[in-house]
Amino acid sequence: MKNISIKVATFFPEATKTFAELTSASEYKDSKILANGIRSVHTCDEGISSTALSVKAFEKLVERENIDADSIDCVAWISEGVDDYIYMDTAKTFVEDIKGIVDGEIHTYQLYGGAGGTIQTIQLISNQIIANPSINKAIIVTSLIWGAHSENRLLYPTYVGDGTGVIVLEKDTVPDMIQGIKVRTLEAYNTPYAIPYGGTRHPITQEVIQQNAFKVETITKEHQNGILDTIIQEASLMINELCEENKFDIHTLDYIGISGFHQDYTVELLKMLPAKKLIDPLSEKGYLGSLGVFEILHQFLNTSKIREGSKMLVINLGLEGNLEGMLIHKPISL
Repeated sequence: MKNISIKVATFFPEATKTFAELTSASEYKDSKILANGIRSVHTCDEGISSTALSVKAFEKLVERENIDADSIDCVAWISEGVDDYIYMDTAKTFVEDIKGIVDGEIHTYQLYGGAGGTIQTIQLISNQIIANPSINKAIIVTSLIWGAHSENRLLYPTYVGDGTGVIVLEKDTVPDMIQGIKVRTLEAYNTPYAIPYGGTRHPITQEVIQQNAFKVETITKEHQNGILDTIIQEASLMINELCEENKFDIHTLDYIGISGFHQDYTVELLKMLPAKKLIDPLSEKGYLGSLGVFEILHQFLNTSKIREGSKMLVINLGLEGNLEGMLIHKPISL
């Protein structure tokens, strides 16, 4: 990704719930859930909006990087659920909430890629910066508050945590930070669920309803338990293609960042990769959806103990059936 720099900040509310608290509030306690590797998640106070939460991450970024808010030309908001105002553009709501952004000519995007689209969003907005002369500095935002969008924070077989993140992409003279991006989809393996009937497995007839056969799950427990091998197989192909296309020697990696939803997948991924230091927010923050990549980049780029020039492979596993990979290096200060 030619001459695009990345700056990032994340914010997590102070309140947390332990794994014991999460499982005690749920009727589901099967072995898959109990072995997901999560120790705690962060939780928001009731009543806070997703845009109000995202402003906190933006303020951290402005303070750390000395960013002029009025220099931002583009805002892209990644959504995973119902945002502040139904049928409205949350990106524009965010613009209204940020002090210093002039409500004038600014590009806004509302993207619904969710967890399986974060790296693709980075690619999309980076391409906009390269190709569109009216965009020099863009931000990508995601803000997740799961209390209203899940049952006791359970999205089988994982638990979701609240938080927010902001990425700034900018034209720069630094050598390419993003050295390659690759995406694979698992759509071909997904069980179709009678799309004309809103995601159900059966036509909505009186007989189906009487038999209690009307189902609204997008992924069943049986389906989830059977896709580990497929995900690992496809991830292996994606990583090989990513390295080959970018002439990258995987043995020169310093870090591996994995944004996932269950430790079984992380363990299997690490078996096929060279032994490197791992950045994995799952255990302390739970499944972060679209925010997972933000947090991995934050830890990699903003942790002083990680030396400049280090290289990382980021792997993003989304519940909805996409795999994403990105090669990135930490720039050397001039």
